[in-house]
Amino acid sequence: MRRRTAVTLVALGLAIIASTLAAQTGDPPSRAARISALTGSASLQPAGATDWSDAALNYTVTTGDRIYTPAGGRVELEIGPMSVRVSENADVTVTNLTDGFLQLGVEQGTVRLSVYRLARGDSIEIDTPNGAVMVTTPGEYRVDIPEDDRFTTVSVDRGTAEIVGPGVDQIVRTGQAVQLSGTDNIRAISVPRPPRNAFDSWDADREHRVSTADCSRYMNPDIPGCADLSDNGQWDSNPQYGAVWYPTHVAADWVPYRDGRWAWIDPWGWSWVADESWGYAPFHYGRWTQVGARWGWIPGPVETRPYYAPALVAFVGGAGWSVGVSIGTQAWFPLGPREAYIPSYHHDDAYLRQVNMSNVRNVTNITTIINVQSSNRATYVNRNAGITAVSTDAFRSGRPVAKEVVKIAPENRGRGSVISHPSAAPEARAALGGRPAAAPPPAAPRPAMITTGSPRKAQPNQGGGRGQPQQTPPPQSVPQRGAPQQAAPQRGRPAPVPEVKTQTPPPSAATPPIAPQPKPAAPAPDQPRRGRPIITRNPPPPAAPTFEAKAPALNDHPGKPLEPQQTQNVRNGRPAGPPKDRETVDHRVVTPAVPPRIQPVAPAPVPNRAPTPAPQAAPPQVAPQKQAPPQAAPQKQAPPQAAPPKPVPSAQPVQPAPQGRGRGARPDTGGKGKPDSTRGRPIKPPTA
Repeated sequence: MRRRTAVTLVALGLAIIASTLAAQTGDPPSRAARISALTGSASLQPAGATDWSDAALNYTVTTGDRIYTPAGGRVELEIGPMSVRVSENADVTVTNLTDGFLQLGVEQGTVRLSVYRLARGDSIEIDTPNGAVMVTTPGEYRVDIPEDDRFTTVSVDRGTAEIVGPGVDQIVRTGQAVQLSGTDNIRAISVPRPPRNAFDSWDADREHRVSTADCSRYMNPDIPGCADLSDNGQWDSNPQYGAVWYPTHVAADWVPYRDGRWAWIDPWGWSWVADESWGYAPFHYGRWTQVGARWGWIPGPVETRPYYAPALVAFVGGAGWSVGVSIGTQAWFPLGPREAYIPSYHHDDAYLRQVNMSNVRNVTNITTIINVQSSNRATYVNRNAGITAVSTDAFRSGRPVAKEVVKIAPENRGRGSVISHPSAAPEARAALGGRPAAAPPPAAPRPAMITTGSPRKAQPNQGGGRGQPQQTPPPQSVPQRGAPQQAAPQRGRPAPVPEVKTQTPPPSAATPPIAPQPKPAAPAPDQPRRGRPIITRNPPPPAAPTFEAKAPALNDHPGKPLEPQQTQNVRNGRPAGPPKDRETVDHRVVTPAVPPRIQPVAPAPVPNRAPTPAPQAAPPQVAPQKQAPPQAAPQKQAPPQAAPPKPVPSAQPVQPAPQGRGRGARPDTGGKGKPDSTRGRPIKPPTA
């Protein structure tokens, strides 16, 4: 078992060696939002885009993406331990989404937020034209902004929220609702909670699915799409892998990563968008294997915080690759159990360990590194049965894969090498998110953001653009009345909101109603609606550069996303410049003539907890590598075409730098407010 684990994780060792030589800040976020439900229609405007597309189920939404729903449209976003549901006639932007911070900008419409768990140090902010709403506890919240109205109503069904802005700093508790008016000097009065409507009923139905799902017995419940698996497959116990999920509504010749399309989503680059209604969790987390004649999905350890990946596949190409046709092709296959995922986007060694440790089960030491020469012995168990290829033109334009699969003769499936990323630069359509669509009725530019009310200090990994470092410092402003001194923020996320405030909502009977104010005149049918400024507590990250501005650099290195410093250069109107990260060395693999398959076992219920395993021997301890000073200038990196690192003698396996070592590395709290105690030592076997 340990020998197989060592061989299949050799690529992880290669990437760690390269990343320790060129560690930088700016890891992508480990958390992303999934479009998990669509009713009617909805439009999507990705970060940096001026055009719109049709929103699609299972699309990954992240920092800077904007969603508009017309009459009859509704959208649900699953984001780790929370759900965001958007009503019809709504205009909502995901202003910022990082490991521990969610910031939404609501220009109009109704938004309901359900928070199931809120880790210490995590923050949620909903910004409106009449103030910012800071969610401080798990619960259920509702924000209403009628179209072309000058009021915002904030309701708390369960939980606690704080409203901040010029002239207001107020707590709203369970069962309370307040109406906000004004922008320069916000006025808050208590009002009855809005009556329930059809949108609330739809929200309740979606909540019921979450509360009754039993998926948390087998996988971390913070993985988006957890509840969908019970309705579309079955869980069985396997003696080697523990809990395995099998899809039940698929064809006999179904293969993972074939029914869907590729989309370009920064900062990750090429990302899989599945057509299956349940197709999110099994394609962005865990690993696939064949058990008998069936494909089964193996989630990561239940107790480990999930790390999102754009697609857990290996790409095939390089010298010797051919499918027997004259057209250019792109090919891939799903990663199997204990096979390393090597991101092509910018990351450091800590991120590399976590994105693998959170998605692979039953590996005693995820940081095991093998001699570089062992790459010639790597075996990928899914290559023969799971490989898919399409023309390069279909790939880079984001067209549906299933309709354009290129048949690969059996004798050609073992040719070529496993490469670090596809050799195809995206077309504009692939970066738009879906089918092009006409601009929705708002047809307005993104609303301006006004930061006010003692903004919390932004931290390096809070996110800029899409997961890039925050570049814009928060403006200095005078603390508003009723705002006590804030505690120092934690690294990587805004500081938690204090629980004690000086104001509480006054009784509605004691407060005279606000005199109705005239509504602004509706714009002419052919004129864009004027967006109102949004008041924020935390400053938004810098705007993402347009696809047109990034295209030259993307074409220079086809298939590789821009690195943080390249994105910043483009944002500032300069050429992107060369990449600094060393790419993983392409390597040939040994593919068995007949891929090994696990014999199926009789289905058996999976207990809530697995038996206590026998103690595992601790990995050998080595002296930590010397840490480079954080302020030192980054070392010049060799270009991608440079010769690979010198092989390390097999008698002395190289050990990774300890957690937190190396330039750009940062402590990973795992979203729990404390360091991950499993890093650098054997982890516990998963709970089946």
